[in-house]
Amino acid sequence: MSRAGCFLWLIWSGWAVAISGTGLLIFLDVHIDSFNWILIFLIVGLGQGMLVGPINVAAQAACHTRDVASAAAMFSFIRGLGISVGVALGGAVFQNALYSKLEAANLESADDPLEIARNAAAFVIELSGMPANSDTRGKILYAYAGGFTTLFEVLAGISLLGLVVSLLIEPHSICKKESDTAHVQQEDDVRGLSQESSETKV
Repeated sequence: MSRAGCFLWLIWSGWAVAISGTGLLIFLDVHIDSFNWILIFLIVGLGQGMLVGPINVAAQAACHTRDVASAAAMFSFIRGLGISVGVALGGAVFQNALYSKLEAANLESADDPLEIARNAAAFVIELSGMPANSDTRGKILYAYAGGFTTLFEVLAGISLLGLVVSLLIEPHSICKKESDTAHVQQEDDVRGLSQESSETKV
């Protein structure tokens, strides 16, 4: 960004990589190789990492110098709020999808699909203790995979929406040649008063 003097190309590239990564997450399944899922998560992390800095810079470049601090604070607030909403939304999508998959699996055990979906993270411990060749364990594993697939489809759609919205960002220079802070304005006023006072004395 420093050398190119612009940030839009990095935002668009970041969203493109993020969309590719979240799209690849849809292909995760129970039998995927470690190398493949590690590679997919690296792509997702690369795309999300490319977006952190440029969006913050874009928020500051679009405002006056005196408002840069407020823009940076607002960016941090909105990002934190988005993370909170995203975690809640993601959890709701996964739990509902997991419940639907468990209902369709017709489990023969006494496990309640609704209780498993509500305590999906805690149930993983019980799931790991089941026999590897258990039919119930296999059905639940595939239900978990199906729940994550639905979640990743939603994430891919949100990422695509982010790319579309980013196309509306107007180009701004990241170089602030002139400072318009209150401190500089006050100094200019003092200099002007001093000059007027000198001219009056003369």
